[in-house]
Amino acid sequence: MKKIIIFGRYICVVFLAIVFCVINVADAQANISLDKVILNFVPGEKPVQNIMITNQGEKTVKVSGSVVQIQNSGQENEKEFPSKNLILAPKAFELAPGAQRQVRLVLRNFPDQQEGIYRVRFKPDTPQITTQEPKPGMSVKIGVVMTMGALVMVTPTVPSPKLTFERKKDVITFKNEGNVTAQLQREEFCTDGRKNCTSLDGKRIYPGMTWDHAIPESLLGKAFSQTVLINGQYSTLSFPVP
Repeated sequence: MKKIIIFGRYICVVFLAIVFCVINVADAQANISLDKVILNFVPGEKPVQNIMITNQGEKTVKVSGSVVQIQNSGQENEKEFPSKNLILAPKAFELAPGAQRQVRLVLRNFPDQQEGIYRVRFKPDTPQITTQEPKPGMSVKIGVVMTMGALVMVTPTVPSPKLTFERKKDVITFKNEGNVTAQLQREEFCTDGRKNCTSLDGKRIYPGMTWDHAIPESLLGKAFSQTVLINGQYSTLSFPVP
């Protein structure tokens, strides 16, 4: 006799008195999808945006949405708490297989001094069933409830971008001393007419956050540059040899 029990992110399969809990569900796929994973609210623009939810599964699902605000995003003391400043409409709905539903996000107020960062999550009530073979001749069906989410960033009414950096021998230390997020772009730095190119990692550096960027081995002892997006504007950061 077999029974599947789901505790939030933990999925347990019960065989009589023996319980096997599967925590790593990397092979599972969500049965709902979002058309956007990042949204930006900017002062002066309409404080309303939309996300389209699609049911990719074969059964009707009930979807519930929630919003949390993030404090000290990207830092060790990051915290999240419920917020009523960003509203979802509707917060709960049903989706038939293959159906779509548009959810409206309404922002009540823009912050004055500090960028607002939120996570919007959508959770289906129906688990996605996957089959695994822990050993030859044995198959286990696992129910996985996967929540899909989007990041929402709200620009303050008085944006003050300030990203500083210091390059040392093999690392560049970035610090966001402003009140809006800086987005280092994932791109190629090329020389010799694009004959020699090195991949540069992208990184979202939130206000108050410090990040150490390991310099690629091929660029050690060489000057290079990288594009950054801050407050809707692209610019180039140049990293001279220390």
